[in-house]
Amino acid sequence: MLIGTEGLEPEMVFLRIIVFILISVIIVGTFDSINIFGDAPNSKWTNLIIGIIISTIGVRYLPEDMWTALTAPSSAFVFAIMMGLPLVALVFVITKIRVEIIRKIIVAAYIIGVGWLFFLLESETYRTMSLIFLAVALLLLLFDAQFIKYIRRESSKTSMAKLEHRQATLEIGELRRELKQAYKALASAESSGDRTDAKEAIKEIKQKIKDLSLETA
Repeated sequence: MLIGTEGLEPEMVFLRIIVFILISVIIVGTFDSINIFGDAPNSKWTNLIIGIIISTIGVRYLPEDMWTALTAPSSAFVFAIMMGLPLVALVFVITKIRVEIIRKIIVAAYIIGVGWLFFLLESETYRTMSLIFLAVALLLLLFDAQFIKYIRRESSKTSMAKLEHRQATLEIGELRRELKQAYKALASAESSGDRTDAKEAIKEIKQKIKDLSLETA
């Protein structure tokens, strides 16, 4: 294969493929996030192709002693990390991609890779863990639209809350300036009526500031 898995033990093949997926997802996600190739119609495909090329080169020519070091701590915990990190990165990336077919291709690639590794692994523990990650990825693939809709709705709520907080902060600043003016008006009031009006204005402004402060808390 392009990533140099010829003649390797199943565990090493597994490791190389998982690292390849992880690097690909991170690179493609980074390209999509910073919009490095602009808003051209084919920019998403360009990001995907270049990400795969870079990952292939990196995995194939990584020194053998580094691969040996990565496989040294052979345990279920390390296995879970090596399987989980690409899945977490994958979820992060697909939330940034607007084109549904590209999202599904990325998830399907993860499913195919892990599914193939399932048949290579001899440990029942590793095979069971692989099935769990496969199930999660399959749910992402089947419920892509609902998942993305939920993420975007929550993101929209967060953005709206930040906007409201910013607006309330600006309003509080303006009210404090009005409060200073009201205190000056009270200090310079010459009649009882003017003092009463100033006190009412101060009371009203303080209440508005209190209400807005509760909203931004």
